[in-house]
Amino acid sequence: METLRIMYTKTGYLRFLGHLELMKLFERVFRLNHLPLKFSEGFNPIPKLTFAAPLSVGLSTEGDVMEVQLTEAVPLLDVMKIQFPEGIEIKAARFVDAGPSLMSKVAFSKYRLTFSFEEAKEMTALNPKHRLGELLGAETLLYNKKTKRGGEKSINMLEQIRGVDWVSQSEGSFCIEATLQTGSQGSLNPQMFIDAFFENSIQPTSVEILRTALLYEGDDGALVNLFEL
Repeated sequence: METLRIMYTKTGYLRFLGHLELMKLFERVFRLNHLPLKFSEGFNPIPKLTFAAPLSVGLSTEGDVMEVQLTEAVPLLDVMKIQFPEGIEIKAARFVDAGPSLMSKVAFSKYRLTFSFEEAKEMTALNPKHRLGELLGAETLLYNKKTKRGGEKSINMLEQIRGVDWVSQSEGSFCIEATLQTGSQGSLNPQMFIDAFFENSIQPTSVEILRTALLYEGDDGALVNLFEL
């Protein structure tokens, strides 16, 4: 059995696909391209596909990661030629040794957040660089999250933010990159971060959320692109 790891995009109209629909699409495309899929055993065998961290419906990605089990290796050049509907594209592919699941490895997601305003003076009044400094400089930034037992617990959002970098600014818009916790230890939805950023302040006309990478945290604390593990 061979484990094929793929980095892919999901943009445009296909960003509205739900996770189960995405899995079905990958299965159908792989079948059409005659990949030697490895199936589970039992009454209803299914191909062994694993996705690192399901993305919320409506969000785009340019660097998500999935794995598929094959009965034998195939040329990577053939894998790179596989065509999906517009919006999904294979960016890279490699064979890896079998190991812990992708979901157990992912620790952070990196997002590129672009905010646009109808009028440039609105952004000037907001003073986004100052607002970002206020947000990250706070002692706590609490939000409530429902537990599996139906209760709620307070979580400090700042503990789930690995870093925020200023990317660019133009007349009426600005862009930042935020590295937010993702995975079994806790996940911070980028919309929660955005809501906190603009709380009680001028709201942007449009917001673009793009996940650019899924990251693994090594024992030394360094972050590594999940695809490269």
